Amino acid sequence: MVGGCCGSTPLHIKALSDASREYAPRKLPDVGRPKMWLSGLEDLVVDDCHNQLGLPFLNIGERCNISGSKKFKKLMMAGNYGAAMDIAKKQ
Repeated sequence: MVGGCCGSTPLHIKALSDASREYAPRKLPDVGRPKMWLSGLEDLVVDDCHNQLGLPFLNIGERCNISGSKKFKKLMMAGNYGAAMDIAKKQ
């Protein structure tokens, strides 16, 4: 894909078009089974959990998120992992 930006002039777009005219679009890679990539301290690739539509699915409880629960954050920061796991098991 070739194009300009908000400051591009018609002359610039024409120059891009002329310079790229001889190139054919690349073949897109074959698409396999979809994966879900999550980021955090380490990447998490979810490719073995799928919903009824065959799409990647991972249920993450919001009560087990230090941004979503002050109680959970306090437990994690204190190293009280057992009590934090109790919250996770109740979801």
